[in-house]
Formats: sequence, structure tokens, C-alpha cells
Amino acid sequence: MRDGPHAWYDKVQKIRAVTAGCGAVDDVAAGVVAVDAAPAAAYDVRYEKNISWAYTDTHRPTKVYIDQAGDVPVGSWADDRGRPHTARAYFTFDITRYQGAVIELAKFDAKEVSADGTVSPVRTYTFEVNDAPLVESADYPREANSGLPGAPGVFTFRLQRPDVVTYHYTFRDEEEKIVAAAPDGTASIDWTPSRSGWHQLTVRGVTGDGTVTQNREYGFSVREPKPSITSYLYYEYDPMGGIGVPGGFRFSSELPSTVEFVYQLNDGPEQTVAVTDGTAADLTVTPDRGFRNTLTVRSRSASGELSPAATYVFTVSTSPTVGSNTYPHGETSGGVGVPGVFTFTPRMPNVDRYVYQFDNGPEVTVPAGPDGTASVTLTPTEARWYPLSVFAVDAAGNRSDVTYHWFVVQG
Repeated sequence: MRDGPHAWYDKVQKIRAVTAGCGAVDDVAAGVVAVDAAPAAAYDVRYEKNISWAYTDTHRPTKVYIDQAGDVPVGSWADDRGRPHTARAYFTFDITRYQGAVIELAKFDAKEVSADGTVSPVRTYTFEVNDAPLVESADYPREANSGLPGAPGVFTFRLQRPDVVTYHYTFRDEEEKIVAAAPDGTASIDWTPSRSGWHQLTVRGVTGDGTVTQNREYGFSVREPKPSITSYLYYEYDPMGGIGVPGGFRFSSELPSTVEFVYQLNDGPEQTVAVTDGTAADLTVTPDRGFRNTLTVRSRSASGELSPAATYVFTVSTSPTVGSNTYPHGETSGGVGVPGVFTFTPRMPNVDRYVYQFDNGPEVTVPAGPDGTASVTLTPTEARWYPLSVFAVDAAGNRSDVTYHWFVVQG
């Protein structure tokens, strides 16, 4: 034994497979393979020896011990210095020589022996082997984000079951198609994505006698060529911020060669910002008008190529601000019969007047001064909660968004 109280006893680990079209093997070193033959109940069993092994030890969590001399330690123990150890073993098997065979069942057998020579019962792990075709694509690798809409890709199918003559395949939301297998059992197709985002290819093989394999699902993602735009303040349908109020934005691109972004706010000049986080950039944008604003963004590659443009529409609030030293917004203050001065300040140009409603009473109009502001004095008559709503009107008659101000009068 080495380094612990337990070690693997049977160093010839076994994996069982049921295959078709193979003859029985009388003597296979360290193993036997089971093979289907006529009649159907007959099969050949083979055992495969692991080609490599490794183990890890919690005492040195970043180190992997591979094909060391001696036995493989398992379990938990304390060394002669009292330090705790827990080991985990890993075994690698090479079953590439069974590619194309029908492997319907596999078993992994293991047992261990303690320091006093006691052998544990055999623990068996049984699992099924999928006979679905293998799928590969250099243009659109599995579980990866690659390519672009309109960029064709080649997908290759490889058999897992012998005598496959056709492959039936479909891309999600498309009709199923059939392609014949070449003499070596492979087939290749060309496919061009029409959109970005997640895609799934489903493939199954059919043999000459009509046997259908299991389905292989191959998922991949197609890059979005347009940048994505995120704002931490401004949104399309919810008026926020104000004219001249900067808002944080983030531009990001799925194109790996992106080095900067070119952007334009409304009909203003084009500006650039370099990437600061991979293929993304964080910046502030300051609206120059109220209501609807449009931000247009393109990414630029190291070679100078510009991506298609993405647009982000957001709404800038034009509601006036309301201030009062006596009755601040959301606070309990003042008192019954104590007057308070409320000042209205514009957040859009050329304000001519304000319309306010106090405590759900009638609307009252007050003119704006030369600086666009206006002040009114209001006196609460009870100790309770009071609402005040205000909107501005410019010289052309355009109304701003409404501001809501509330306060509580002390009793």
C-alpha cells in the first residue's frame, strides 16, 4: 500500500460493452468484450484495461498525480504528522477501437483492499452508451458563440452504429431533411443561419435494415453582429433623468475583433469610445432634449470595419422639479396653518407657465418668470398627508411630464 489505508486491489479495471458484427475473442489480455451474434441472444463480452489513472489529494488540492508507481490511494486518512488527506481516483479507458460498433451496455467494476488485506465487495457502475451520430463543425462549434447570420457553415455527421445509410436532420423551426451517408459512413451538409442567437441541430441515423439510432442534439450560438446597448438610467417607456442629466451606458459586442464603438445621439456628431472590458465599453451620455431620444451605435474592428448599427430609444423626463424648505418631499415637517413656499424649476426649454394641483383641488396656472421658474405659497389646514402635482407648458403649448411632490404636516 502507499500513502493511505486503502488502495485499489484490481488494477485491471473493466468496462463491458455489447457490440454487433464482431466475432468472439478467446483470449484478450486483461479483459473480454461481449458481441451480439445470431441468434440475437448471443453476445461476446470483453474487458478493457484502463490506459491511464490519476488521483488527487485534498492535502495538495492543486496537484494531480498521474500514473505514479504503486497503488492508487483512496478514502480519508491522517499521515504520520497528523495532517488529513482525502483521495479521489480517476481512470481513463480507450475504446476507440469499438467506434462503429453497437455498444448497448457498459459496466465499470472496482473493489478495494484495506491495509490488513481485507478485500471489499465489487462495486459495479452500469451505464448505457448512446448510438446517436456524432456531429462536428469547425464553423459553428458545439456550445460556442461563433459565425454570423448569412455566413455558411459545414456540419459533418459520423456514425456510431454500423451500416448507417442515411442521416435525418433538422435545425430548430425548419423542416427535416435527409442526406445519404458516404461509403465511410460520414455525411456533410452546408447550412447558413438567417439570424443570430441559439440554434439546435437534431440528427439521427438510419441503417439499411431500417433501424433508427437515437437522436443527437447539437447546440450552438450564432454571433449578433450589432452591438448591444444597456443604460443604467434611461429606458424607452419610463421617463427618467432630464435634459443635461448624464446617464451611464454600456456598449458591448459579440465580435471578437472589436476595438471601439462609434455612436451618435439624435442628430448630433459621431463620437467614439474605446473598449475597456474585453469587447465592451462603459461611458456616460448626456441627453440634449426631452421626451424621445435615439442613440445609434456601431462597433469598429481592428481592421476598421464597421458593424451594422444598433439603435436605442429612450425617454428623457421633462417634469419640473419642486422644492420647498418648509415642506421637503417625502418628509414630515411644518405644521397646521404654517405656509410653505414651493418653487417650480423647468427641465425643458422655453417654459411659459406651470399648472399645479394641490391636495386634489382645482388646477391652478401660474406664469413662469424670465428664468423659467415660478413660486407659489400653499398653507395646509390639517395635520396629514398632502399631494402636489405640477407640469410645465412651453410657449408653443407643449406640456411636460408631471411631477408628484408629497409631504406630511406635523400635528
